[in-house]
Amino acid sequence: MSKKRPRGGASCDALAAQLRQLNGATQCDDSAHSTASAGWCGVGLTAEEVARFSRPCLVKSFGPTRQLRLCRSKALVVGVGGLGSPAATYLTTSGVGVLGLCDFDTVDASNLHRQPLYKREDVGQPKVACAVKRLSELVDASALRVHKSEGCDSLETVPGTFSIRTHESGLTRDNARDVVRDYDVVLDCTDNPRTRYLLNDACVLEGKPLVYGASVGMEGQLTVYHHNGGPCLRCIFPEPLDADACDVCSDTGVLGFVPGLIGVMQAQEAIKVLTNFGTTLSGRMLHYDAEDARQFVAKLRGRRPGCASCGDSPTDPSSLDEPTAGKASAVTASCKSAVPSTPADHRWSASRLSTALRHDSRERVVLVDVRTPNQHAMCALPESISIPYETCLADSDALKVASRSLAEAAANAATEASDHGRTLHVVCYCRRGNDSQLAVAALRPILGAHVVDLEGGLNAWRRDVDNTFPLY
Repeated sequence: MSKKRPRGGASCDALAAQLRQLNGATQCDDSAHSTASAGWCGVGLTAEEVARFSRPCLVKSFGPTRQLRLCRSKALVVGVGGLGSPAATYLTTSGVGVLGLCDFDTVDASNLHRQPLYKREDVGQPKVACAVKRLSELVDASALRVHKSEGCDSLETVPGTFSIRTHESGLTRDNARDVVRDYDVVLDCTDNPRTRYLLNDACVLEGKPLVYGASVGMEGQLTVYHHNGGPCLRCIFPEPLDADACDVCSDTGVLGFVPGLIGVMQAQEAIKVLTNFGTTLSGRMLHYDAEDARQFVAKLRGRRPGCASCGDSPTDPSSLDEPTAGKASAVTASCKSAVPSTPADHRWSASRLSTALRHDSRERVVLVDVRTPNQHAMCALPESISIPYETCLADSDALKVASRSLAEAAANAATEASDHGRTLHVVCYCRRGNDSQLAVAALRPILGAHVVDLEGGLNAWRRDVDNTFPLY
């Protein structure tokens, strides 16, 4: 007598079949991991990687497959400063397999407030070498590999290891394509127009996505160029902006946490590109305003068919750098283009001014600081009158007020000088001796021929007269 099938037997058979199918679909492939014979298997992460990156692996929309992609990928950070320092840190701790660091600069004391990879004892040392030392402390020493390279030899990722590749000669027209070629994504963490355009052109030619970040003052910007059919830098800005329109940290200043935030978000976008995760900022630009804690994302115009770099008929790459090849930085360029040629007799050296300021001097000096009020408040020569050079150049009521105030001070000084048989001079000074020349050109018609500027500015004063004067 045959046994009766339990009620719902057909359903049980179907369920069993589904379970067998599901088990087959999720069965680990022993070849995917060398330790499968030890009793476990997975997508290909090593045991150490599972232990270290378990938290991102548990994120439902990210998971172990994307973590594996990240661990087997290669990212290049160009510029290991305010942006590159946090970006490199988070790429390292997030598990990128090979991290390239490209920078020729050395650590300066003014870097420390916004570049957390460096310490006081690093001042004067190469940034890349110091960065390697700090980043090495974030990973298992037994898994670390450090390679010095100029970008010509291919470097493969090795499961369970973290490699740092250094490019200490920086980025040049001759090596740019070789440097970026071996990486999966490039982060532009630089701070000058020439390098940005050079890097963009190299990435386009080598087919690499470029994660762009910028920060100055209280604001920052972030986008992804040349990715998923999106525009490149030249599609949006065919040529560099005029140097006068480019703010730089050394002049405008920056609060350290602003590049910190942008740099971390650059690492975020790079990881999204490397793992095909989420929606990148390709074709969009994020603008962040720290002062009001606001941010917005603006849509960029699309890729331009006529773009000289990525268009349908791109320009010979050897000619793309010419407009910017001579621009070492926005500061240098603006000085060369805006500062007039000042006659030698309209300028004083720091030593000449020092002599004139002595109590036994036969000269009476009125000092005019033409830097910004913030710079004047930081450090200034004693008894200086603060009149920002923008005021000197403006045809406004502010100039009239400043001129009257300065004329009154000069008149009082002239009277005093005359009573003691001394000669009056009005000496304008700034940080480097550039803005002061503009101020002199504007003030001479008002105050007369006794207005001169301090050649080399306060930098020269520190170098030649008082080495205790703050350098910034």
